[in-house]
Amino acid sequence: MDKTLLILLGLLAAVGAAVFLLLPGPTAVPTTGGVPVVRTSAALPSVDGTIKPGEYSGKVDLVGVEVDWSTDKNALRIGLVSPGTGWVAIGLDPQVMMDKANIILGAVVNGAVVARDDVGTGLFTHGPDTSVGGQDNLLAAAGREADGKTTLEFAIPLNSGDSADRPLVVGQTYKIIVAYQATSDDFSERHSRRAAGEITLTAP
Repeated sequence: MDKTLLILLGLLAAVGAAVFLLLPGPTAVPTTGGVPVVRTSAALPSVDGTIKPGEYSGKVDLVGVEVDWSTDKNALRIGLVSPGTGWVAIGLDPQVMMDKANIILGAVVNGAVVARDDVGTGLFTHGPDTSVGGQDNLLAAAGREADGKTTLEFAIPLNSGDSADRPLVVGQTYKIIVAYQATSDDFSERHSRRAAGEITLTAP
């Protein structure tokens, strides 16, 4: 194949990956180094990208990913600490494998948080809620990279009313799936590790 054509195809692939990563999703907020990056909503509990002792009511470790969670008024707050510098994700209440899960993916890209609200569209597939007629229901998101780890905190409604989400009820136990990419921030890049577990939502 012609060398010029190979270079052109490589550039097109890189542009396509960048577009996939950045759209659709919340606006990234630039920052530097390990300083937390915050996307907030005035109506919701704040998240700052740092998980403090006692901040969350529940905690579990799955394949090296620390999962912390608490309910707050009508919202669920989750903190994830990944053992890598790529993306990290959690899926809530899947039916089978990944199908119908409410999935939140996030990464810190060039010092800015990029996060997206997805839904499981099959056993091994997912896409933005907006692609199936739903909405991006991320209420707040914050994150940081430091010491080779990625921290992502976010808040979502317990009951968004979105056709792509199922309501979450305090007192109930839900299956979760988690995954992370050790080095890549590209959401289309296959996970390095994944696992399944459970969380029980307790009252504030």
